[in-house]
Amino acid sequence: MSIDEVTTIDSTSWVCRHVYTFIEHCRKPHLLTVHRMKEACNSENLYNLVVNSLKEIANLIDVEITKKLICVGADGASVMQGNRNGLCIHLQTSVAPYMIPIHCMAHRLNLAYKIVSTHICMAKVEELIDEVYAYFSKSGIPIICYWKIKWKKIVKKC
Repeated sequence: MSIDEVTTIDSTSWVCRHVYTFIEHCRKPHLLTVHRMKEACNSENLYNLVVNSLKEIANLIDVEITKKLICVGADGASVMQGNRNGLCIHLQTSVAPYMIPIHCMAHRLNLAYKIVSTHICMAKVEELIDEVYAYFSKSGIPIICYWKIKWKKIVKKC
C-alpha cells in the first residue's frame, strides 16, 4: 500500500491510498480512495482510515489484512513513519506485524536534492542539463541521432 497526505491552500487535508495486487506474477495498481480528512490528520485517524478502507473497499477481514498487507510506502513524516506513534507502527502492532514500512523513494530523492542543490557544483550540472535539453529540443537532427544511439543499445541487450 502507498499512502500520502497533502494539505491544500485552504488547510484541508486529503489522503490518497492505493494498493498493488499480484495476479499471476503481474503487479497491478488499484486506487483505493482519495479521502478528505474531516478530523485531525494524526497517526490514529490515519490508522482508522487505512484499516476501514481495507475492510470496506477491499473486503478484507483482520486475518487477511495480516497476511496481505506486506509493506506500506509513505513519506518520512513522523505521522507516517514515526518510531513511537507513526501510522506504520500502529499497523505493525495492531493488524500487520510482518509489514515492512518503506520510506517513499520519490520523497527521499526530493530531500536529497534539497541538500545537494545548495552546492555550487549542482548549479553547473543543472546548467549542463539545460543546455543539453535546449540543444535536443530545437532540432530534429540531434533527436534522430539520439534515437539511433538508443536503438543500438536496445538491440545489443536483445
